Amino acid sequence: AIASTSTRPRIMLGKAFGKFGSQGRDALARGIINSGISPNWLTATGVLINAIAGALLIVGALATPPGRLNWWHALAGIVIFVGNTFDMLDGAVARMSGRVTKFGAFIDSVTDRYSDMLLFCGAITYFAIREDLALIVISVLALMGSIMTSYTRARAESVLPGKFNSGFMERPERIVAFAVASLFSHLYAGMICIAIFGNIAAFHRIWDVRKISMNLEHPEQARQGYGSMNAPVAIQAARQLIFWTYPRKTWQHDLLCVVIFISLVAAPLR
Repeated sequence: AIASTSTRPRIMLGKAFGKFGSQGRDALARGIINSGISPNWLTATGVLINAIAGALLIVGALATPPGRLNWWHALAGIVIFVGNTFDMLDGAVARMSGRVTKFGAFIDSVTDRYSDMLLFCGAITYFAIREDLALIVISVLALMGSIMTSYTRARAESVLPGKFNSGFMERPERIVAFAVASLFSHLYAGMICIAIFGNIAAFHRIWDVRKISMNLEHPEQARQGYGSMNAPVAIQAARQLIFWTYPRKTWQHDLLCVVIFISLVAAPLR
């Protein structure tokens, strides 16, 4: 894959949003610290709000017929954004107030997994009520990809040196895809997107572990190259997508985000 330090021109969209988001997050965190609210309270609130979002997805199956804009899902999309704002703030509040602990970091990761599973349970139940077997299976695959993306990183970093954060569909991208798909009543499109990119990311990390475990003396060398550069262009493009090495705030990452966003918004109702 092309190195993430590419000298090509960058789309500054991700960098601008990242800077704006960080400033807004830190301002909110300072206000929360001044109010005396603890990071653990924010963590618990985030899980509760995501549970409400999952319930709204289920209600959407009972209250809205197929093929129509699902206002319950649109509301769920807004709630998902709100709930995961709390997930984002708890770490910032802990860091800025000097209350970072190993147990807090552990609980934060565990509650993130619960929040994810509550949303996927809502989606799976929604498709079960609609008796759509294909989308039940796709949603289960999306849940598997979501869990395995996180698990492969945690397990790999516990046994091998370095970071194992390759792949596109990490939690921020996954939550945005889930929220946008819900907001526009295209939940099925979000499940397809997460199922594909989540499992590709997990596969990439498994591949990296295999390569590095075979070359422990030079782990960074083991990460270089995912096939012959003399392969056909289509094969190279597919390989670069599967072995995604472009971090956030690069033009490649921004471009893929835009393509996925347009795909989620433009998907037909069903």
